[in-house]
Amino acid sequence: MSRKEKKGTPSVHIGIVGAALAGNRGAEAMIVSCIGKMEEYFGPSCSFCLHSYFPAEDRRLLQHGRRKNILVVDGRPVWLVSVLFPIALLEGLLRRLGLRLPDRCLPKGVRTLRRCDVMLDVSGVSFCDGREKFLPFNFLNNWPVQWMGVPVVHLSQGKGPFEGALNKLLAKFVLGKCPAVFARGRASRAHLETLSLPGHVETAADIAFCYEPGFSLFQENEKYAESFVARLREHKTSGNPLFCLSVSAVVLRKCRKKGIDYIGMLGEVIGQLVSEGYHVVILPNATRDHCDSDHNNDLPLVKALLNDIPPTIQKSVLAIENSVTTETLYQVIAECDGILASRFHAMIGALRLGVPVAVCGWGHKYVEVLESVGMESWFLDSQDTTSDALHTLVKNFLRELPVSRQKIAASLEAEIDSSTRQFDWICAYLNERLDD
Repeated sequence: MSRKEKKGTPSVHIGIVGAALAGNRGAEAMIVSCIGKMEEYFGPSCSFCLHSYFPAEDRRLLQHGRRKNILVVDGRPVWLVSVLFPIALLEGLLRRLGLRLPDRCLPKGVRTLRRCDVMLDVSGVSFCDGREKFLPFNFLNNWPVQWMGVPVVHLSQGKGPFEGALNKLLAKFVLGKCPAVFARGRASRAHLETLSLPGHVETAADIAFCYEPGFSLFQENEKYAESFVARLREHKTSGNPLFCLSVSAVVLRKCRKKGIDYIGMLGEVIGQLVSEGYHVVILPNATRDHCDSDHNNDLPLVKALLNDIPPTIQKSVLAIENSVTTETLYQVIAECDGILASRFHAMIGALRLGVPVAVCGWGHKYVEVLESVGMESWFLDSQDTTSDALHTLVKNFLRELPVSRQKIAASLEAEIDSSTRQFDWICAYLNERLDD
């Protein structure tokens, strides 16, 4: 790929895969942070191809967005299998014979992907034992474009372990073709070391540590969002401290499999907080309006939790009940004195804003981030927890809020720098690649 293109057209083409703007607000935070950072480096010479698993919803969101240099490509599993994979297979074979399918013979989505100078994988978590059902999706997100000659860089993610034979085989095959793989923490880096990958492997803080409000691409339910934040600030002027509960439909499903009453435990936590004088904010970090499915959607869980709260304490509880953007969620978290997070990127948002955070979550991805700010003691595995354990965690956490705030403040700049370094690497890589 050369910079020698028609004057006035973008000369750097960046693909983003593994996430969607709609639904999971953590995915949105990662996408807009990637776009924002790349535009800081390359300015108006950038164009973006978002390989989205919610393409129709993402196109709708961007229809009245703030940037027009983003094309949304279908990244749903059915399209990956029925369209991208067979065409990429043929294109890659022809490429190795010194031939190339003409653009007019390709669907727009494939044509756009083939044009990318680099593909950034922002899946957040991929190639992990215990998540084998996602392996075909992880593979199809990467290998077809790799086979067409597009390099894939895995930005900061949770990876491994790789004890399962199939997971290890596919991880080594796909990640071994990447010029760089960034691990999100100590545990993921250690797992990656077992693969002996030939490319650049480095530890980097989560992409969302680079998030800035100005990176936002669109608004959702703007009047509702403004009204909610205003109500929140009115509550704060009453003198009651605010505490946030980030709920998770994923954790709910995992708890149900273990026979754990996640909703009941959260209801008890709310009662505990209110008895301590707090007003409680219920925050869904994955939101899809007018959708009953809990896939990338915490709103049904919020409704169920509200129905479970006794009327005597409901006046002390505020809940986001509509879809809002990362920008709004950050405004809400910033007003709170502490947060109990079950969503990974609600935890990242709190750390980014300097708000003390405890976690009731799952897997090593939470722990390795909390370790980087010296707060790993505030993690509770949701699949092994009890009401008493959660009650004790919250009680101790409330007592240590000032200490936690100081720990975050002391570590935050280093985390932002760590996150930024992966974009520095991509910038240098692209400059070298485009100048060849």
